[in-house]
Amino acid sequence: MSKSLILLFALCIFGCARNNMPSDHQMLENFNLNESEFERLRNISVKYDRFYYPPYDETDSTAYIISYKDKKELDSLIKKLDIMSIQYDGISEVYLLFHTWGISVSGGYKEYIYAPNLEDKIENYNKEVALDPGTEMYIVERITEEDLDQVAQKYSANIELYRPIKNGWYIHLSREN
Repeated sequence: MSKSLILLFALCIFGCARNNMPSDHQMLENFNLNESEFERLRNISVKYDRFYYPPYDETDSTAYIISYKDKKELDSLIKKLDIMSIQYDGISEVYLLFHTWGISVSGGYKEYIYAPNLEDKIENYNKEVALDPGTEMYIVERITEEDLDQVAQKYSANIELYRPIKNGWYIHLSREN
């Protein structure tokens, strides 16, 4: 019985901790040093409609639609940039997952996102908040030049925070409570 409790306690402490959370500074530096590789990931992703990589398994359709050349390059770039996964929404946004923490019902992630229309999305959110200020009790969405981890500490609600990098690229911090 006591071994089970110790194991459960250890999983909760270490599994839910935000160990090794990359700072905005580290992510900005990584992007600036490897900008051409990030652009290459984006360019490959938008070639395929509603794309995600790596595939879930060998039977996943993504495994079949992607060219061998692109797969090889994606594998190399993902490894070099330490990206966990890539998603393309089929319209304009590309998500490059960089770090996750927590559990399925509470946690978050930090990623690079290419979102050329993000300012319009945030403007629409701000209009919703103006009509119903209570919305911010449940979710806060912001674009900020400030450190995302520090801004996140100001809110107890779910958050979607974005820090501009350049040319439609952002660091995105998402947290669900």
